[in-house]
Amino acid sequence: MTGLDDPVIPIGVLAQKVGLSVSAIRRYEKEGLVISHRRGSGHRFFSYEDIQRVRAIQHMIQDLGLNIEGIRRIQALLPCWNLQRCTSEVRSRCPAYRGESAPCWVVKGRA
Repeated sequence: MTGLDDPVIPIGVLAQKVGLSVSAIRRYEKEGLVISHRRGSGHRFFSYEDIQRVRAIQHMIQDLGLNIEGIRRIQALLPCWNLQRCTSEVRSRCPAYRGESAPCWVVKGRA
């Protein structure tokens, strides 16, 4: 049985389910709003939780008028370890866990 956070949905299926283009999903990923999980083939896969996350991003953009930076700042308020799986050992070394004001995947990208 598959868990809600298991990456089993190809990017094309995710795009179809949420009514976006694949390039829009890739942009959200590039901007640090969603995280894809890559397999050995290099293909992007997402979880069922990611479907809800992308729908929430769409709502914030289309209905609330937020831009990418605004959404990024909101996400920075959430503990990133709630968005991606990491062990307590990894978390203890994570710059975001130690008080950075951005999600860990953004902080690590700056390093």
